[in-house]
Amino acid sequence: MTRRRTRLLIIAVALMILLPSILGYWYYYVRPWTVREMLDTEGLRAGMVRDLEGIITNISHLNTSYGPAVGLELDGDKTCQHGSVFGEPGTTYHIGDRFRTTLHFADFDFNGQKGVWAPEILCPFPWTSGVAVFSIDAISAASGKLLQVKGSDGGNWYTYEVVFSASNESAANLSVSLRGGLAFGLDPRTGGPLFLDSASKWILLAGAEYVAAQGLYATHPELDRLASMTDPASLNGLIRYVDTGAIGTFDLGDKIDLRLDSTGGAGHYDTYFLEVYDSSAPNQLLAAKYVVQGFQGPYEWTGFH
Repeated sequence: MTRRRTRLLIIAVALMILLPSILGYWYYYVRPWTVREMLDTEGLRAGMVRDLEGIITNISHLNTSYGPAVGLELDGDKTCQHGSVFGEPGTTYHIGDRFRTTLHFADFDFNGQKGVWAPEILCPFPWTSGVAVFSIDAISAASGKLLQVKGSDGGNWYTYEVVFSASNESAANLSVSLRGGLAFGLDPRTGGPLFLDSASKWILLAGAEYVAAQGLYATHPELDRLASMTDPASLNGLIRYVDTGAIGTFDLGDKIDLRLDSTGGAGHYDTYFLEVYDSSAPNQLLAAKYVVQGFQGPYEWTGFH
């Protein structure tokens, strides 16, 4: 056997040994994920960077308190109604186009529950939070009032304005309560601490949070109370009422200001529940607001199409 043939044989054997490893590494660590693979992956880690690619099968335009957003459904995945990942506002997308984005996984937490997520992903988070806010808005509107975040003083005070009112009540007879969110706690499937490192765990958290919000946070700690809307201050200084029309009734255009702590930066979220009720009938809900406080203030949707 010549020296040349020997070298070729060695190279061929080396390729036979290395090729499966190279292909395996490409398949598991380099190849773009599909949206289904992203949703099924456990053990996400902060610092992971992974491309995701798919065919656009639906496009949603979201009006949010953080500005316009675009949700892209990929490969027909219907896990979340308004898309799988975020697109770029102002960019034109077409159903049938191939879309590719890069996911940058980082540390996240929700009411102190630690986890990992990527800001490029819409489903399941923050889609679940947007839906939870929207559902409580529907309950509030059915009760006679709809509150919508309208801005901030540049500090920690955020204004909620009555944008729909089906009734007029004396402000002197109404109370306002503010309750705070709680960490989820232990994973009911394992009994151990719940670390949010997969879509399935974010969905588990969202389900529990949705149930708590539908229950008006009744078992959660009350952070502050305005015993009467006409009182000059709330018990702990977190709530202010502004009678915009100065007519003594809680009505269209009136404002409730909340002082909410900063979450500490991107990826950190805290929740609150605001409730307005008749002081003589605490179980009679007049207005409610589920608040998801993110790094840019309260996060909510004001419309979508």
